Amino acid sequence: METTLIAYDGSECSEAIITELKHAGLPAQFKAHVVAVAEVWATSAVNPAAETEAWADLPPAAFENEQLRREEAVEEAGALAMQGAARLRTAFPDWLVEGVGYADSPAHAIVQRAREVSADLIFIGSHSRSAIVRFFLGSVSQKVAAEAKCSVHICRPRALSGAAPRLLVAVDGSLPSQAAVRAVAARSWPAGTVVAAVTVIEPRAQAADTTREFSREWLRQRDGALVWLEAVCIAAQRQLELAGLATERHTLEGEPKSRLLEYAASWNADCLFIGASGLHHP
Repeated sequence: METTLIAYDGSECSEAIITELKHAGLPAQFKAHVVAVAEVWATSAVNPAAETEAWADLPPAAFENEQLRREEAVEEAGALAMQGAARLRTAFPDWLVEGVGYADSPAHAIVQRAREVSADLIFIGSHSRSAIVRFFLGSVSQKVAAEAKCSVHICRPRALSGAAPRLLVAVDGSLPSQAAVRAVAARSWPAGTVVAAVTVIEPRAQAADTTREFSREWLRQRDGALVWLEAVCIAAQRQLELAGLATERHTLEGEPKSRLLEYAASWNADCLFIGASGLHHP
């Protein structure tokens, strides 16, 4: 049975996760671990000796107050996790759901818990209601996406039209890109779901300095790479079609990170699937 970890803090973005789960093509039977984290940096989790040294010169009352603060934080986080777990059980009565609260650095706790439960997927909001609030891929979500050993789904609050999902998959031929295509093909999407396989060609792949001695060879290699990319995108489209999905294929030009976001917005994508790294980032 597949397992997902859900980072929950009761915020609007956290609540958006519940909505996203209903439209994520996940199986009817699933195991979910709901995690709530009170933002208390637990030094002992990283370096027990450092914490002992830090408290050595402080009066006992200060140590007791800190311990009490942590206990209260864990209790509050536990209550939030139970709240999130209850919401999830109502929405998915066939799922196995449990909740747990921590007092820790949020990103560290989420990544660590995902490893402990061998999570296949993490759902996290793009913002939290903690003191660290950043734009999409800002602080907590960026760290989780960078360090997790499984797929990460970052959710934003949005109004649902009620129409079938529109999914965009970035394709560049890398192994992570292939994994993204397989992930989309493996899920159970509603009838009418449309998937666009999108390749972005960077500007440097389009032009050459013809005054260079090697320009002719460079152009030959570039043309070969462009043909290969088109073949990769066609193969991805075919894989998605075999999964019963309506597909489109698009080739764009520009800087991939910004161009993908622009196109996802203009195409009205509900979700963007992208590999953790591309061909130039092992």
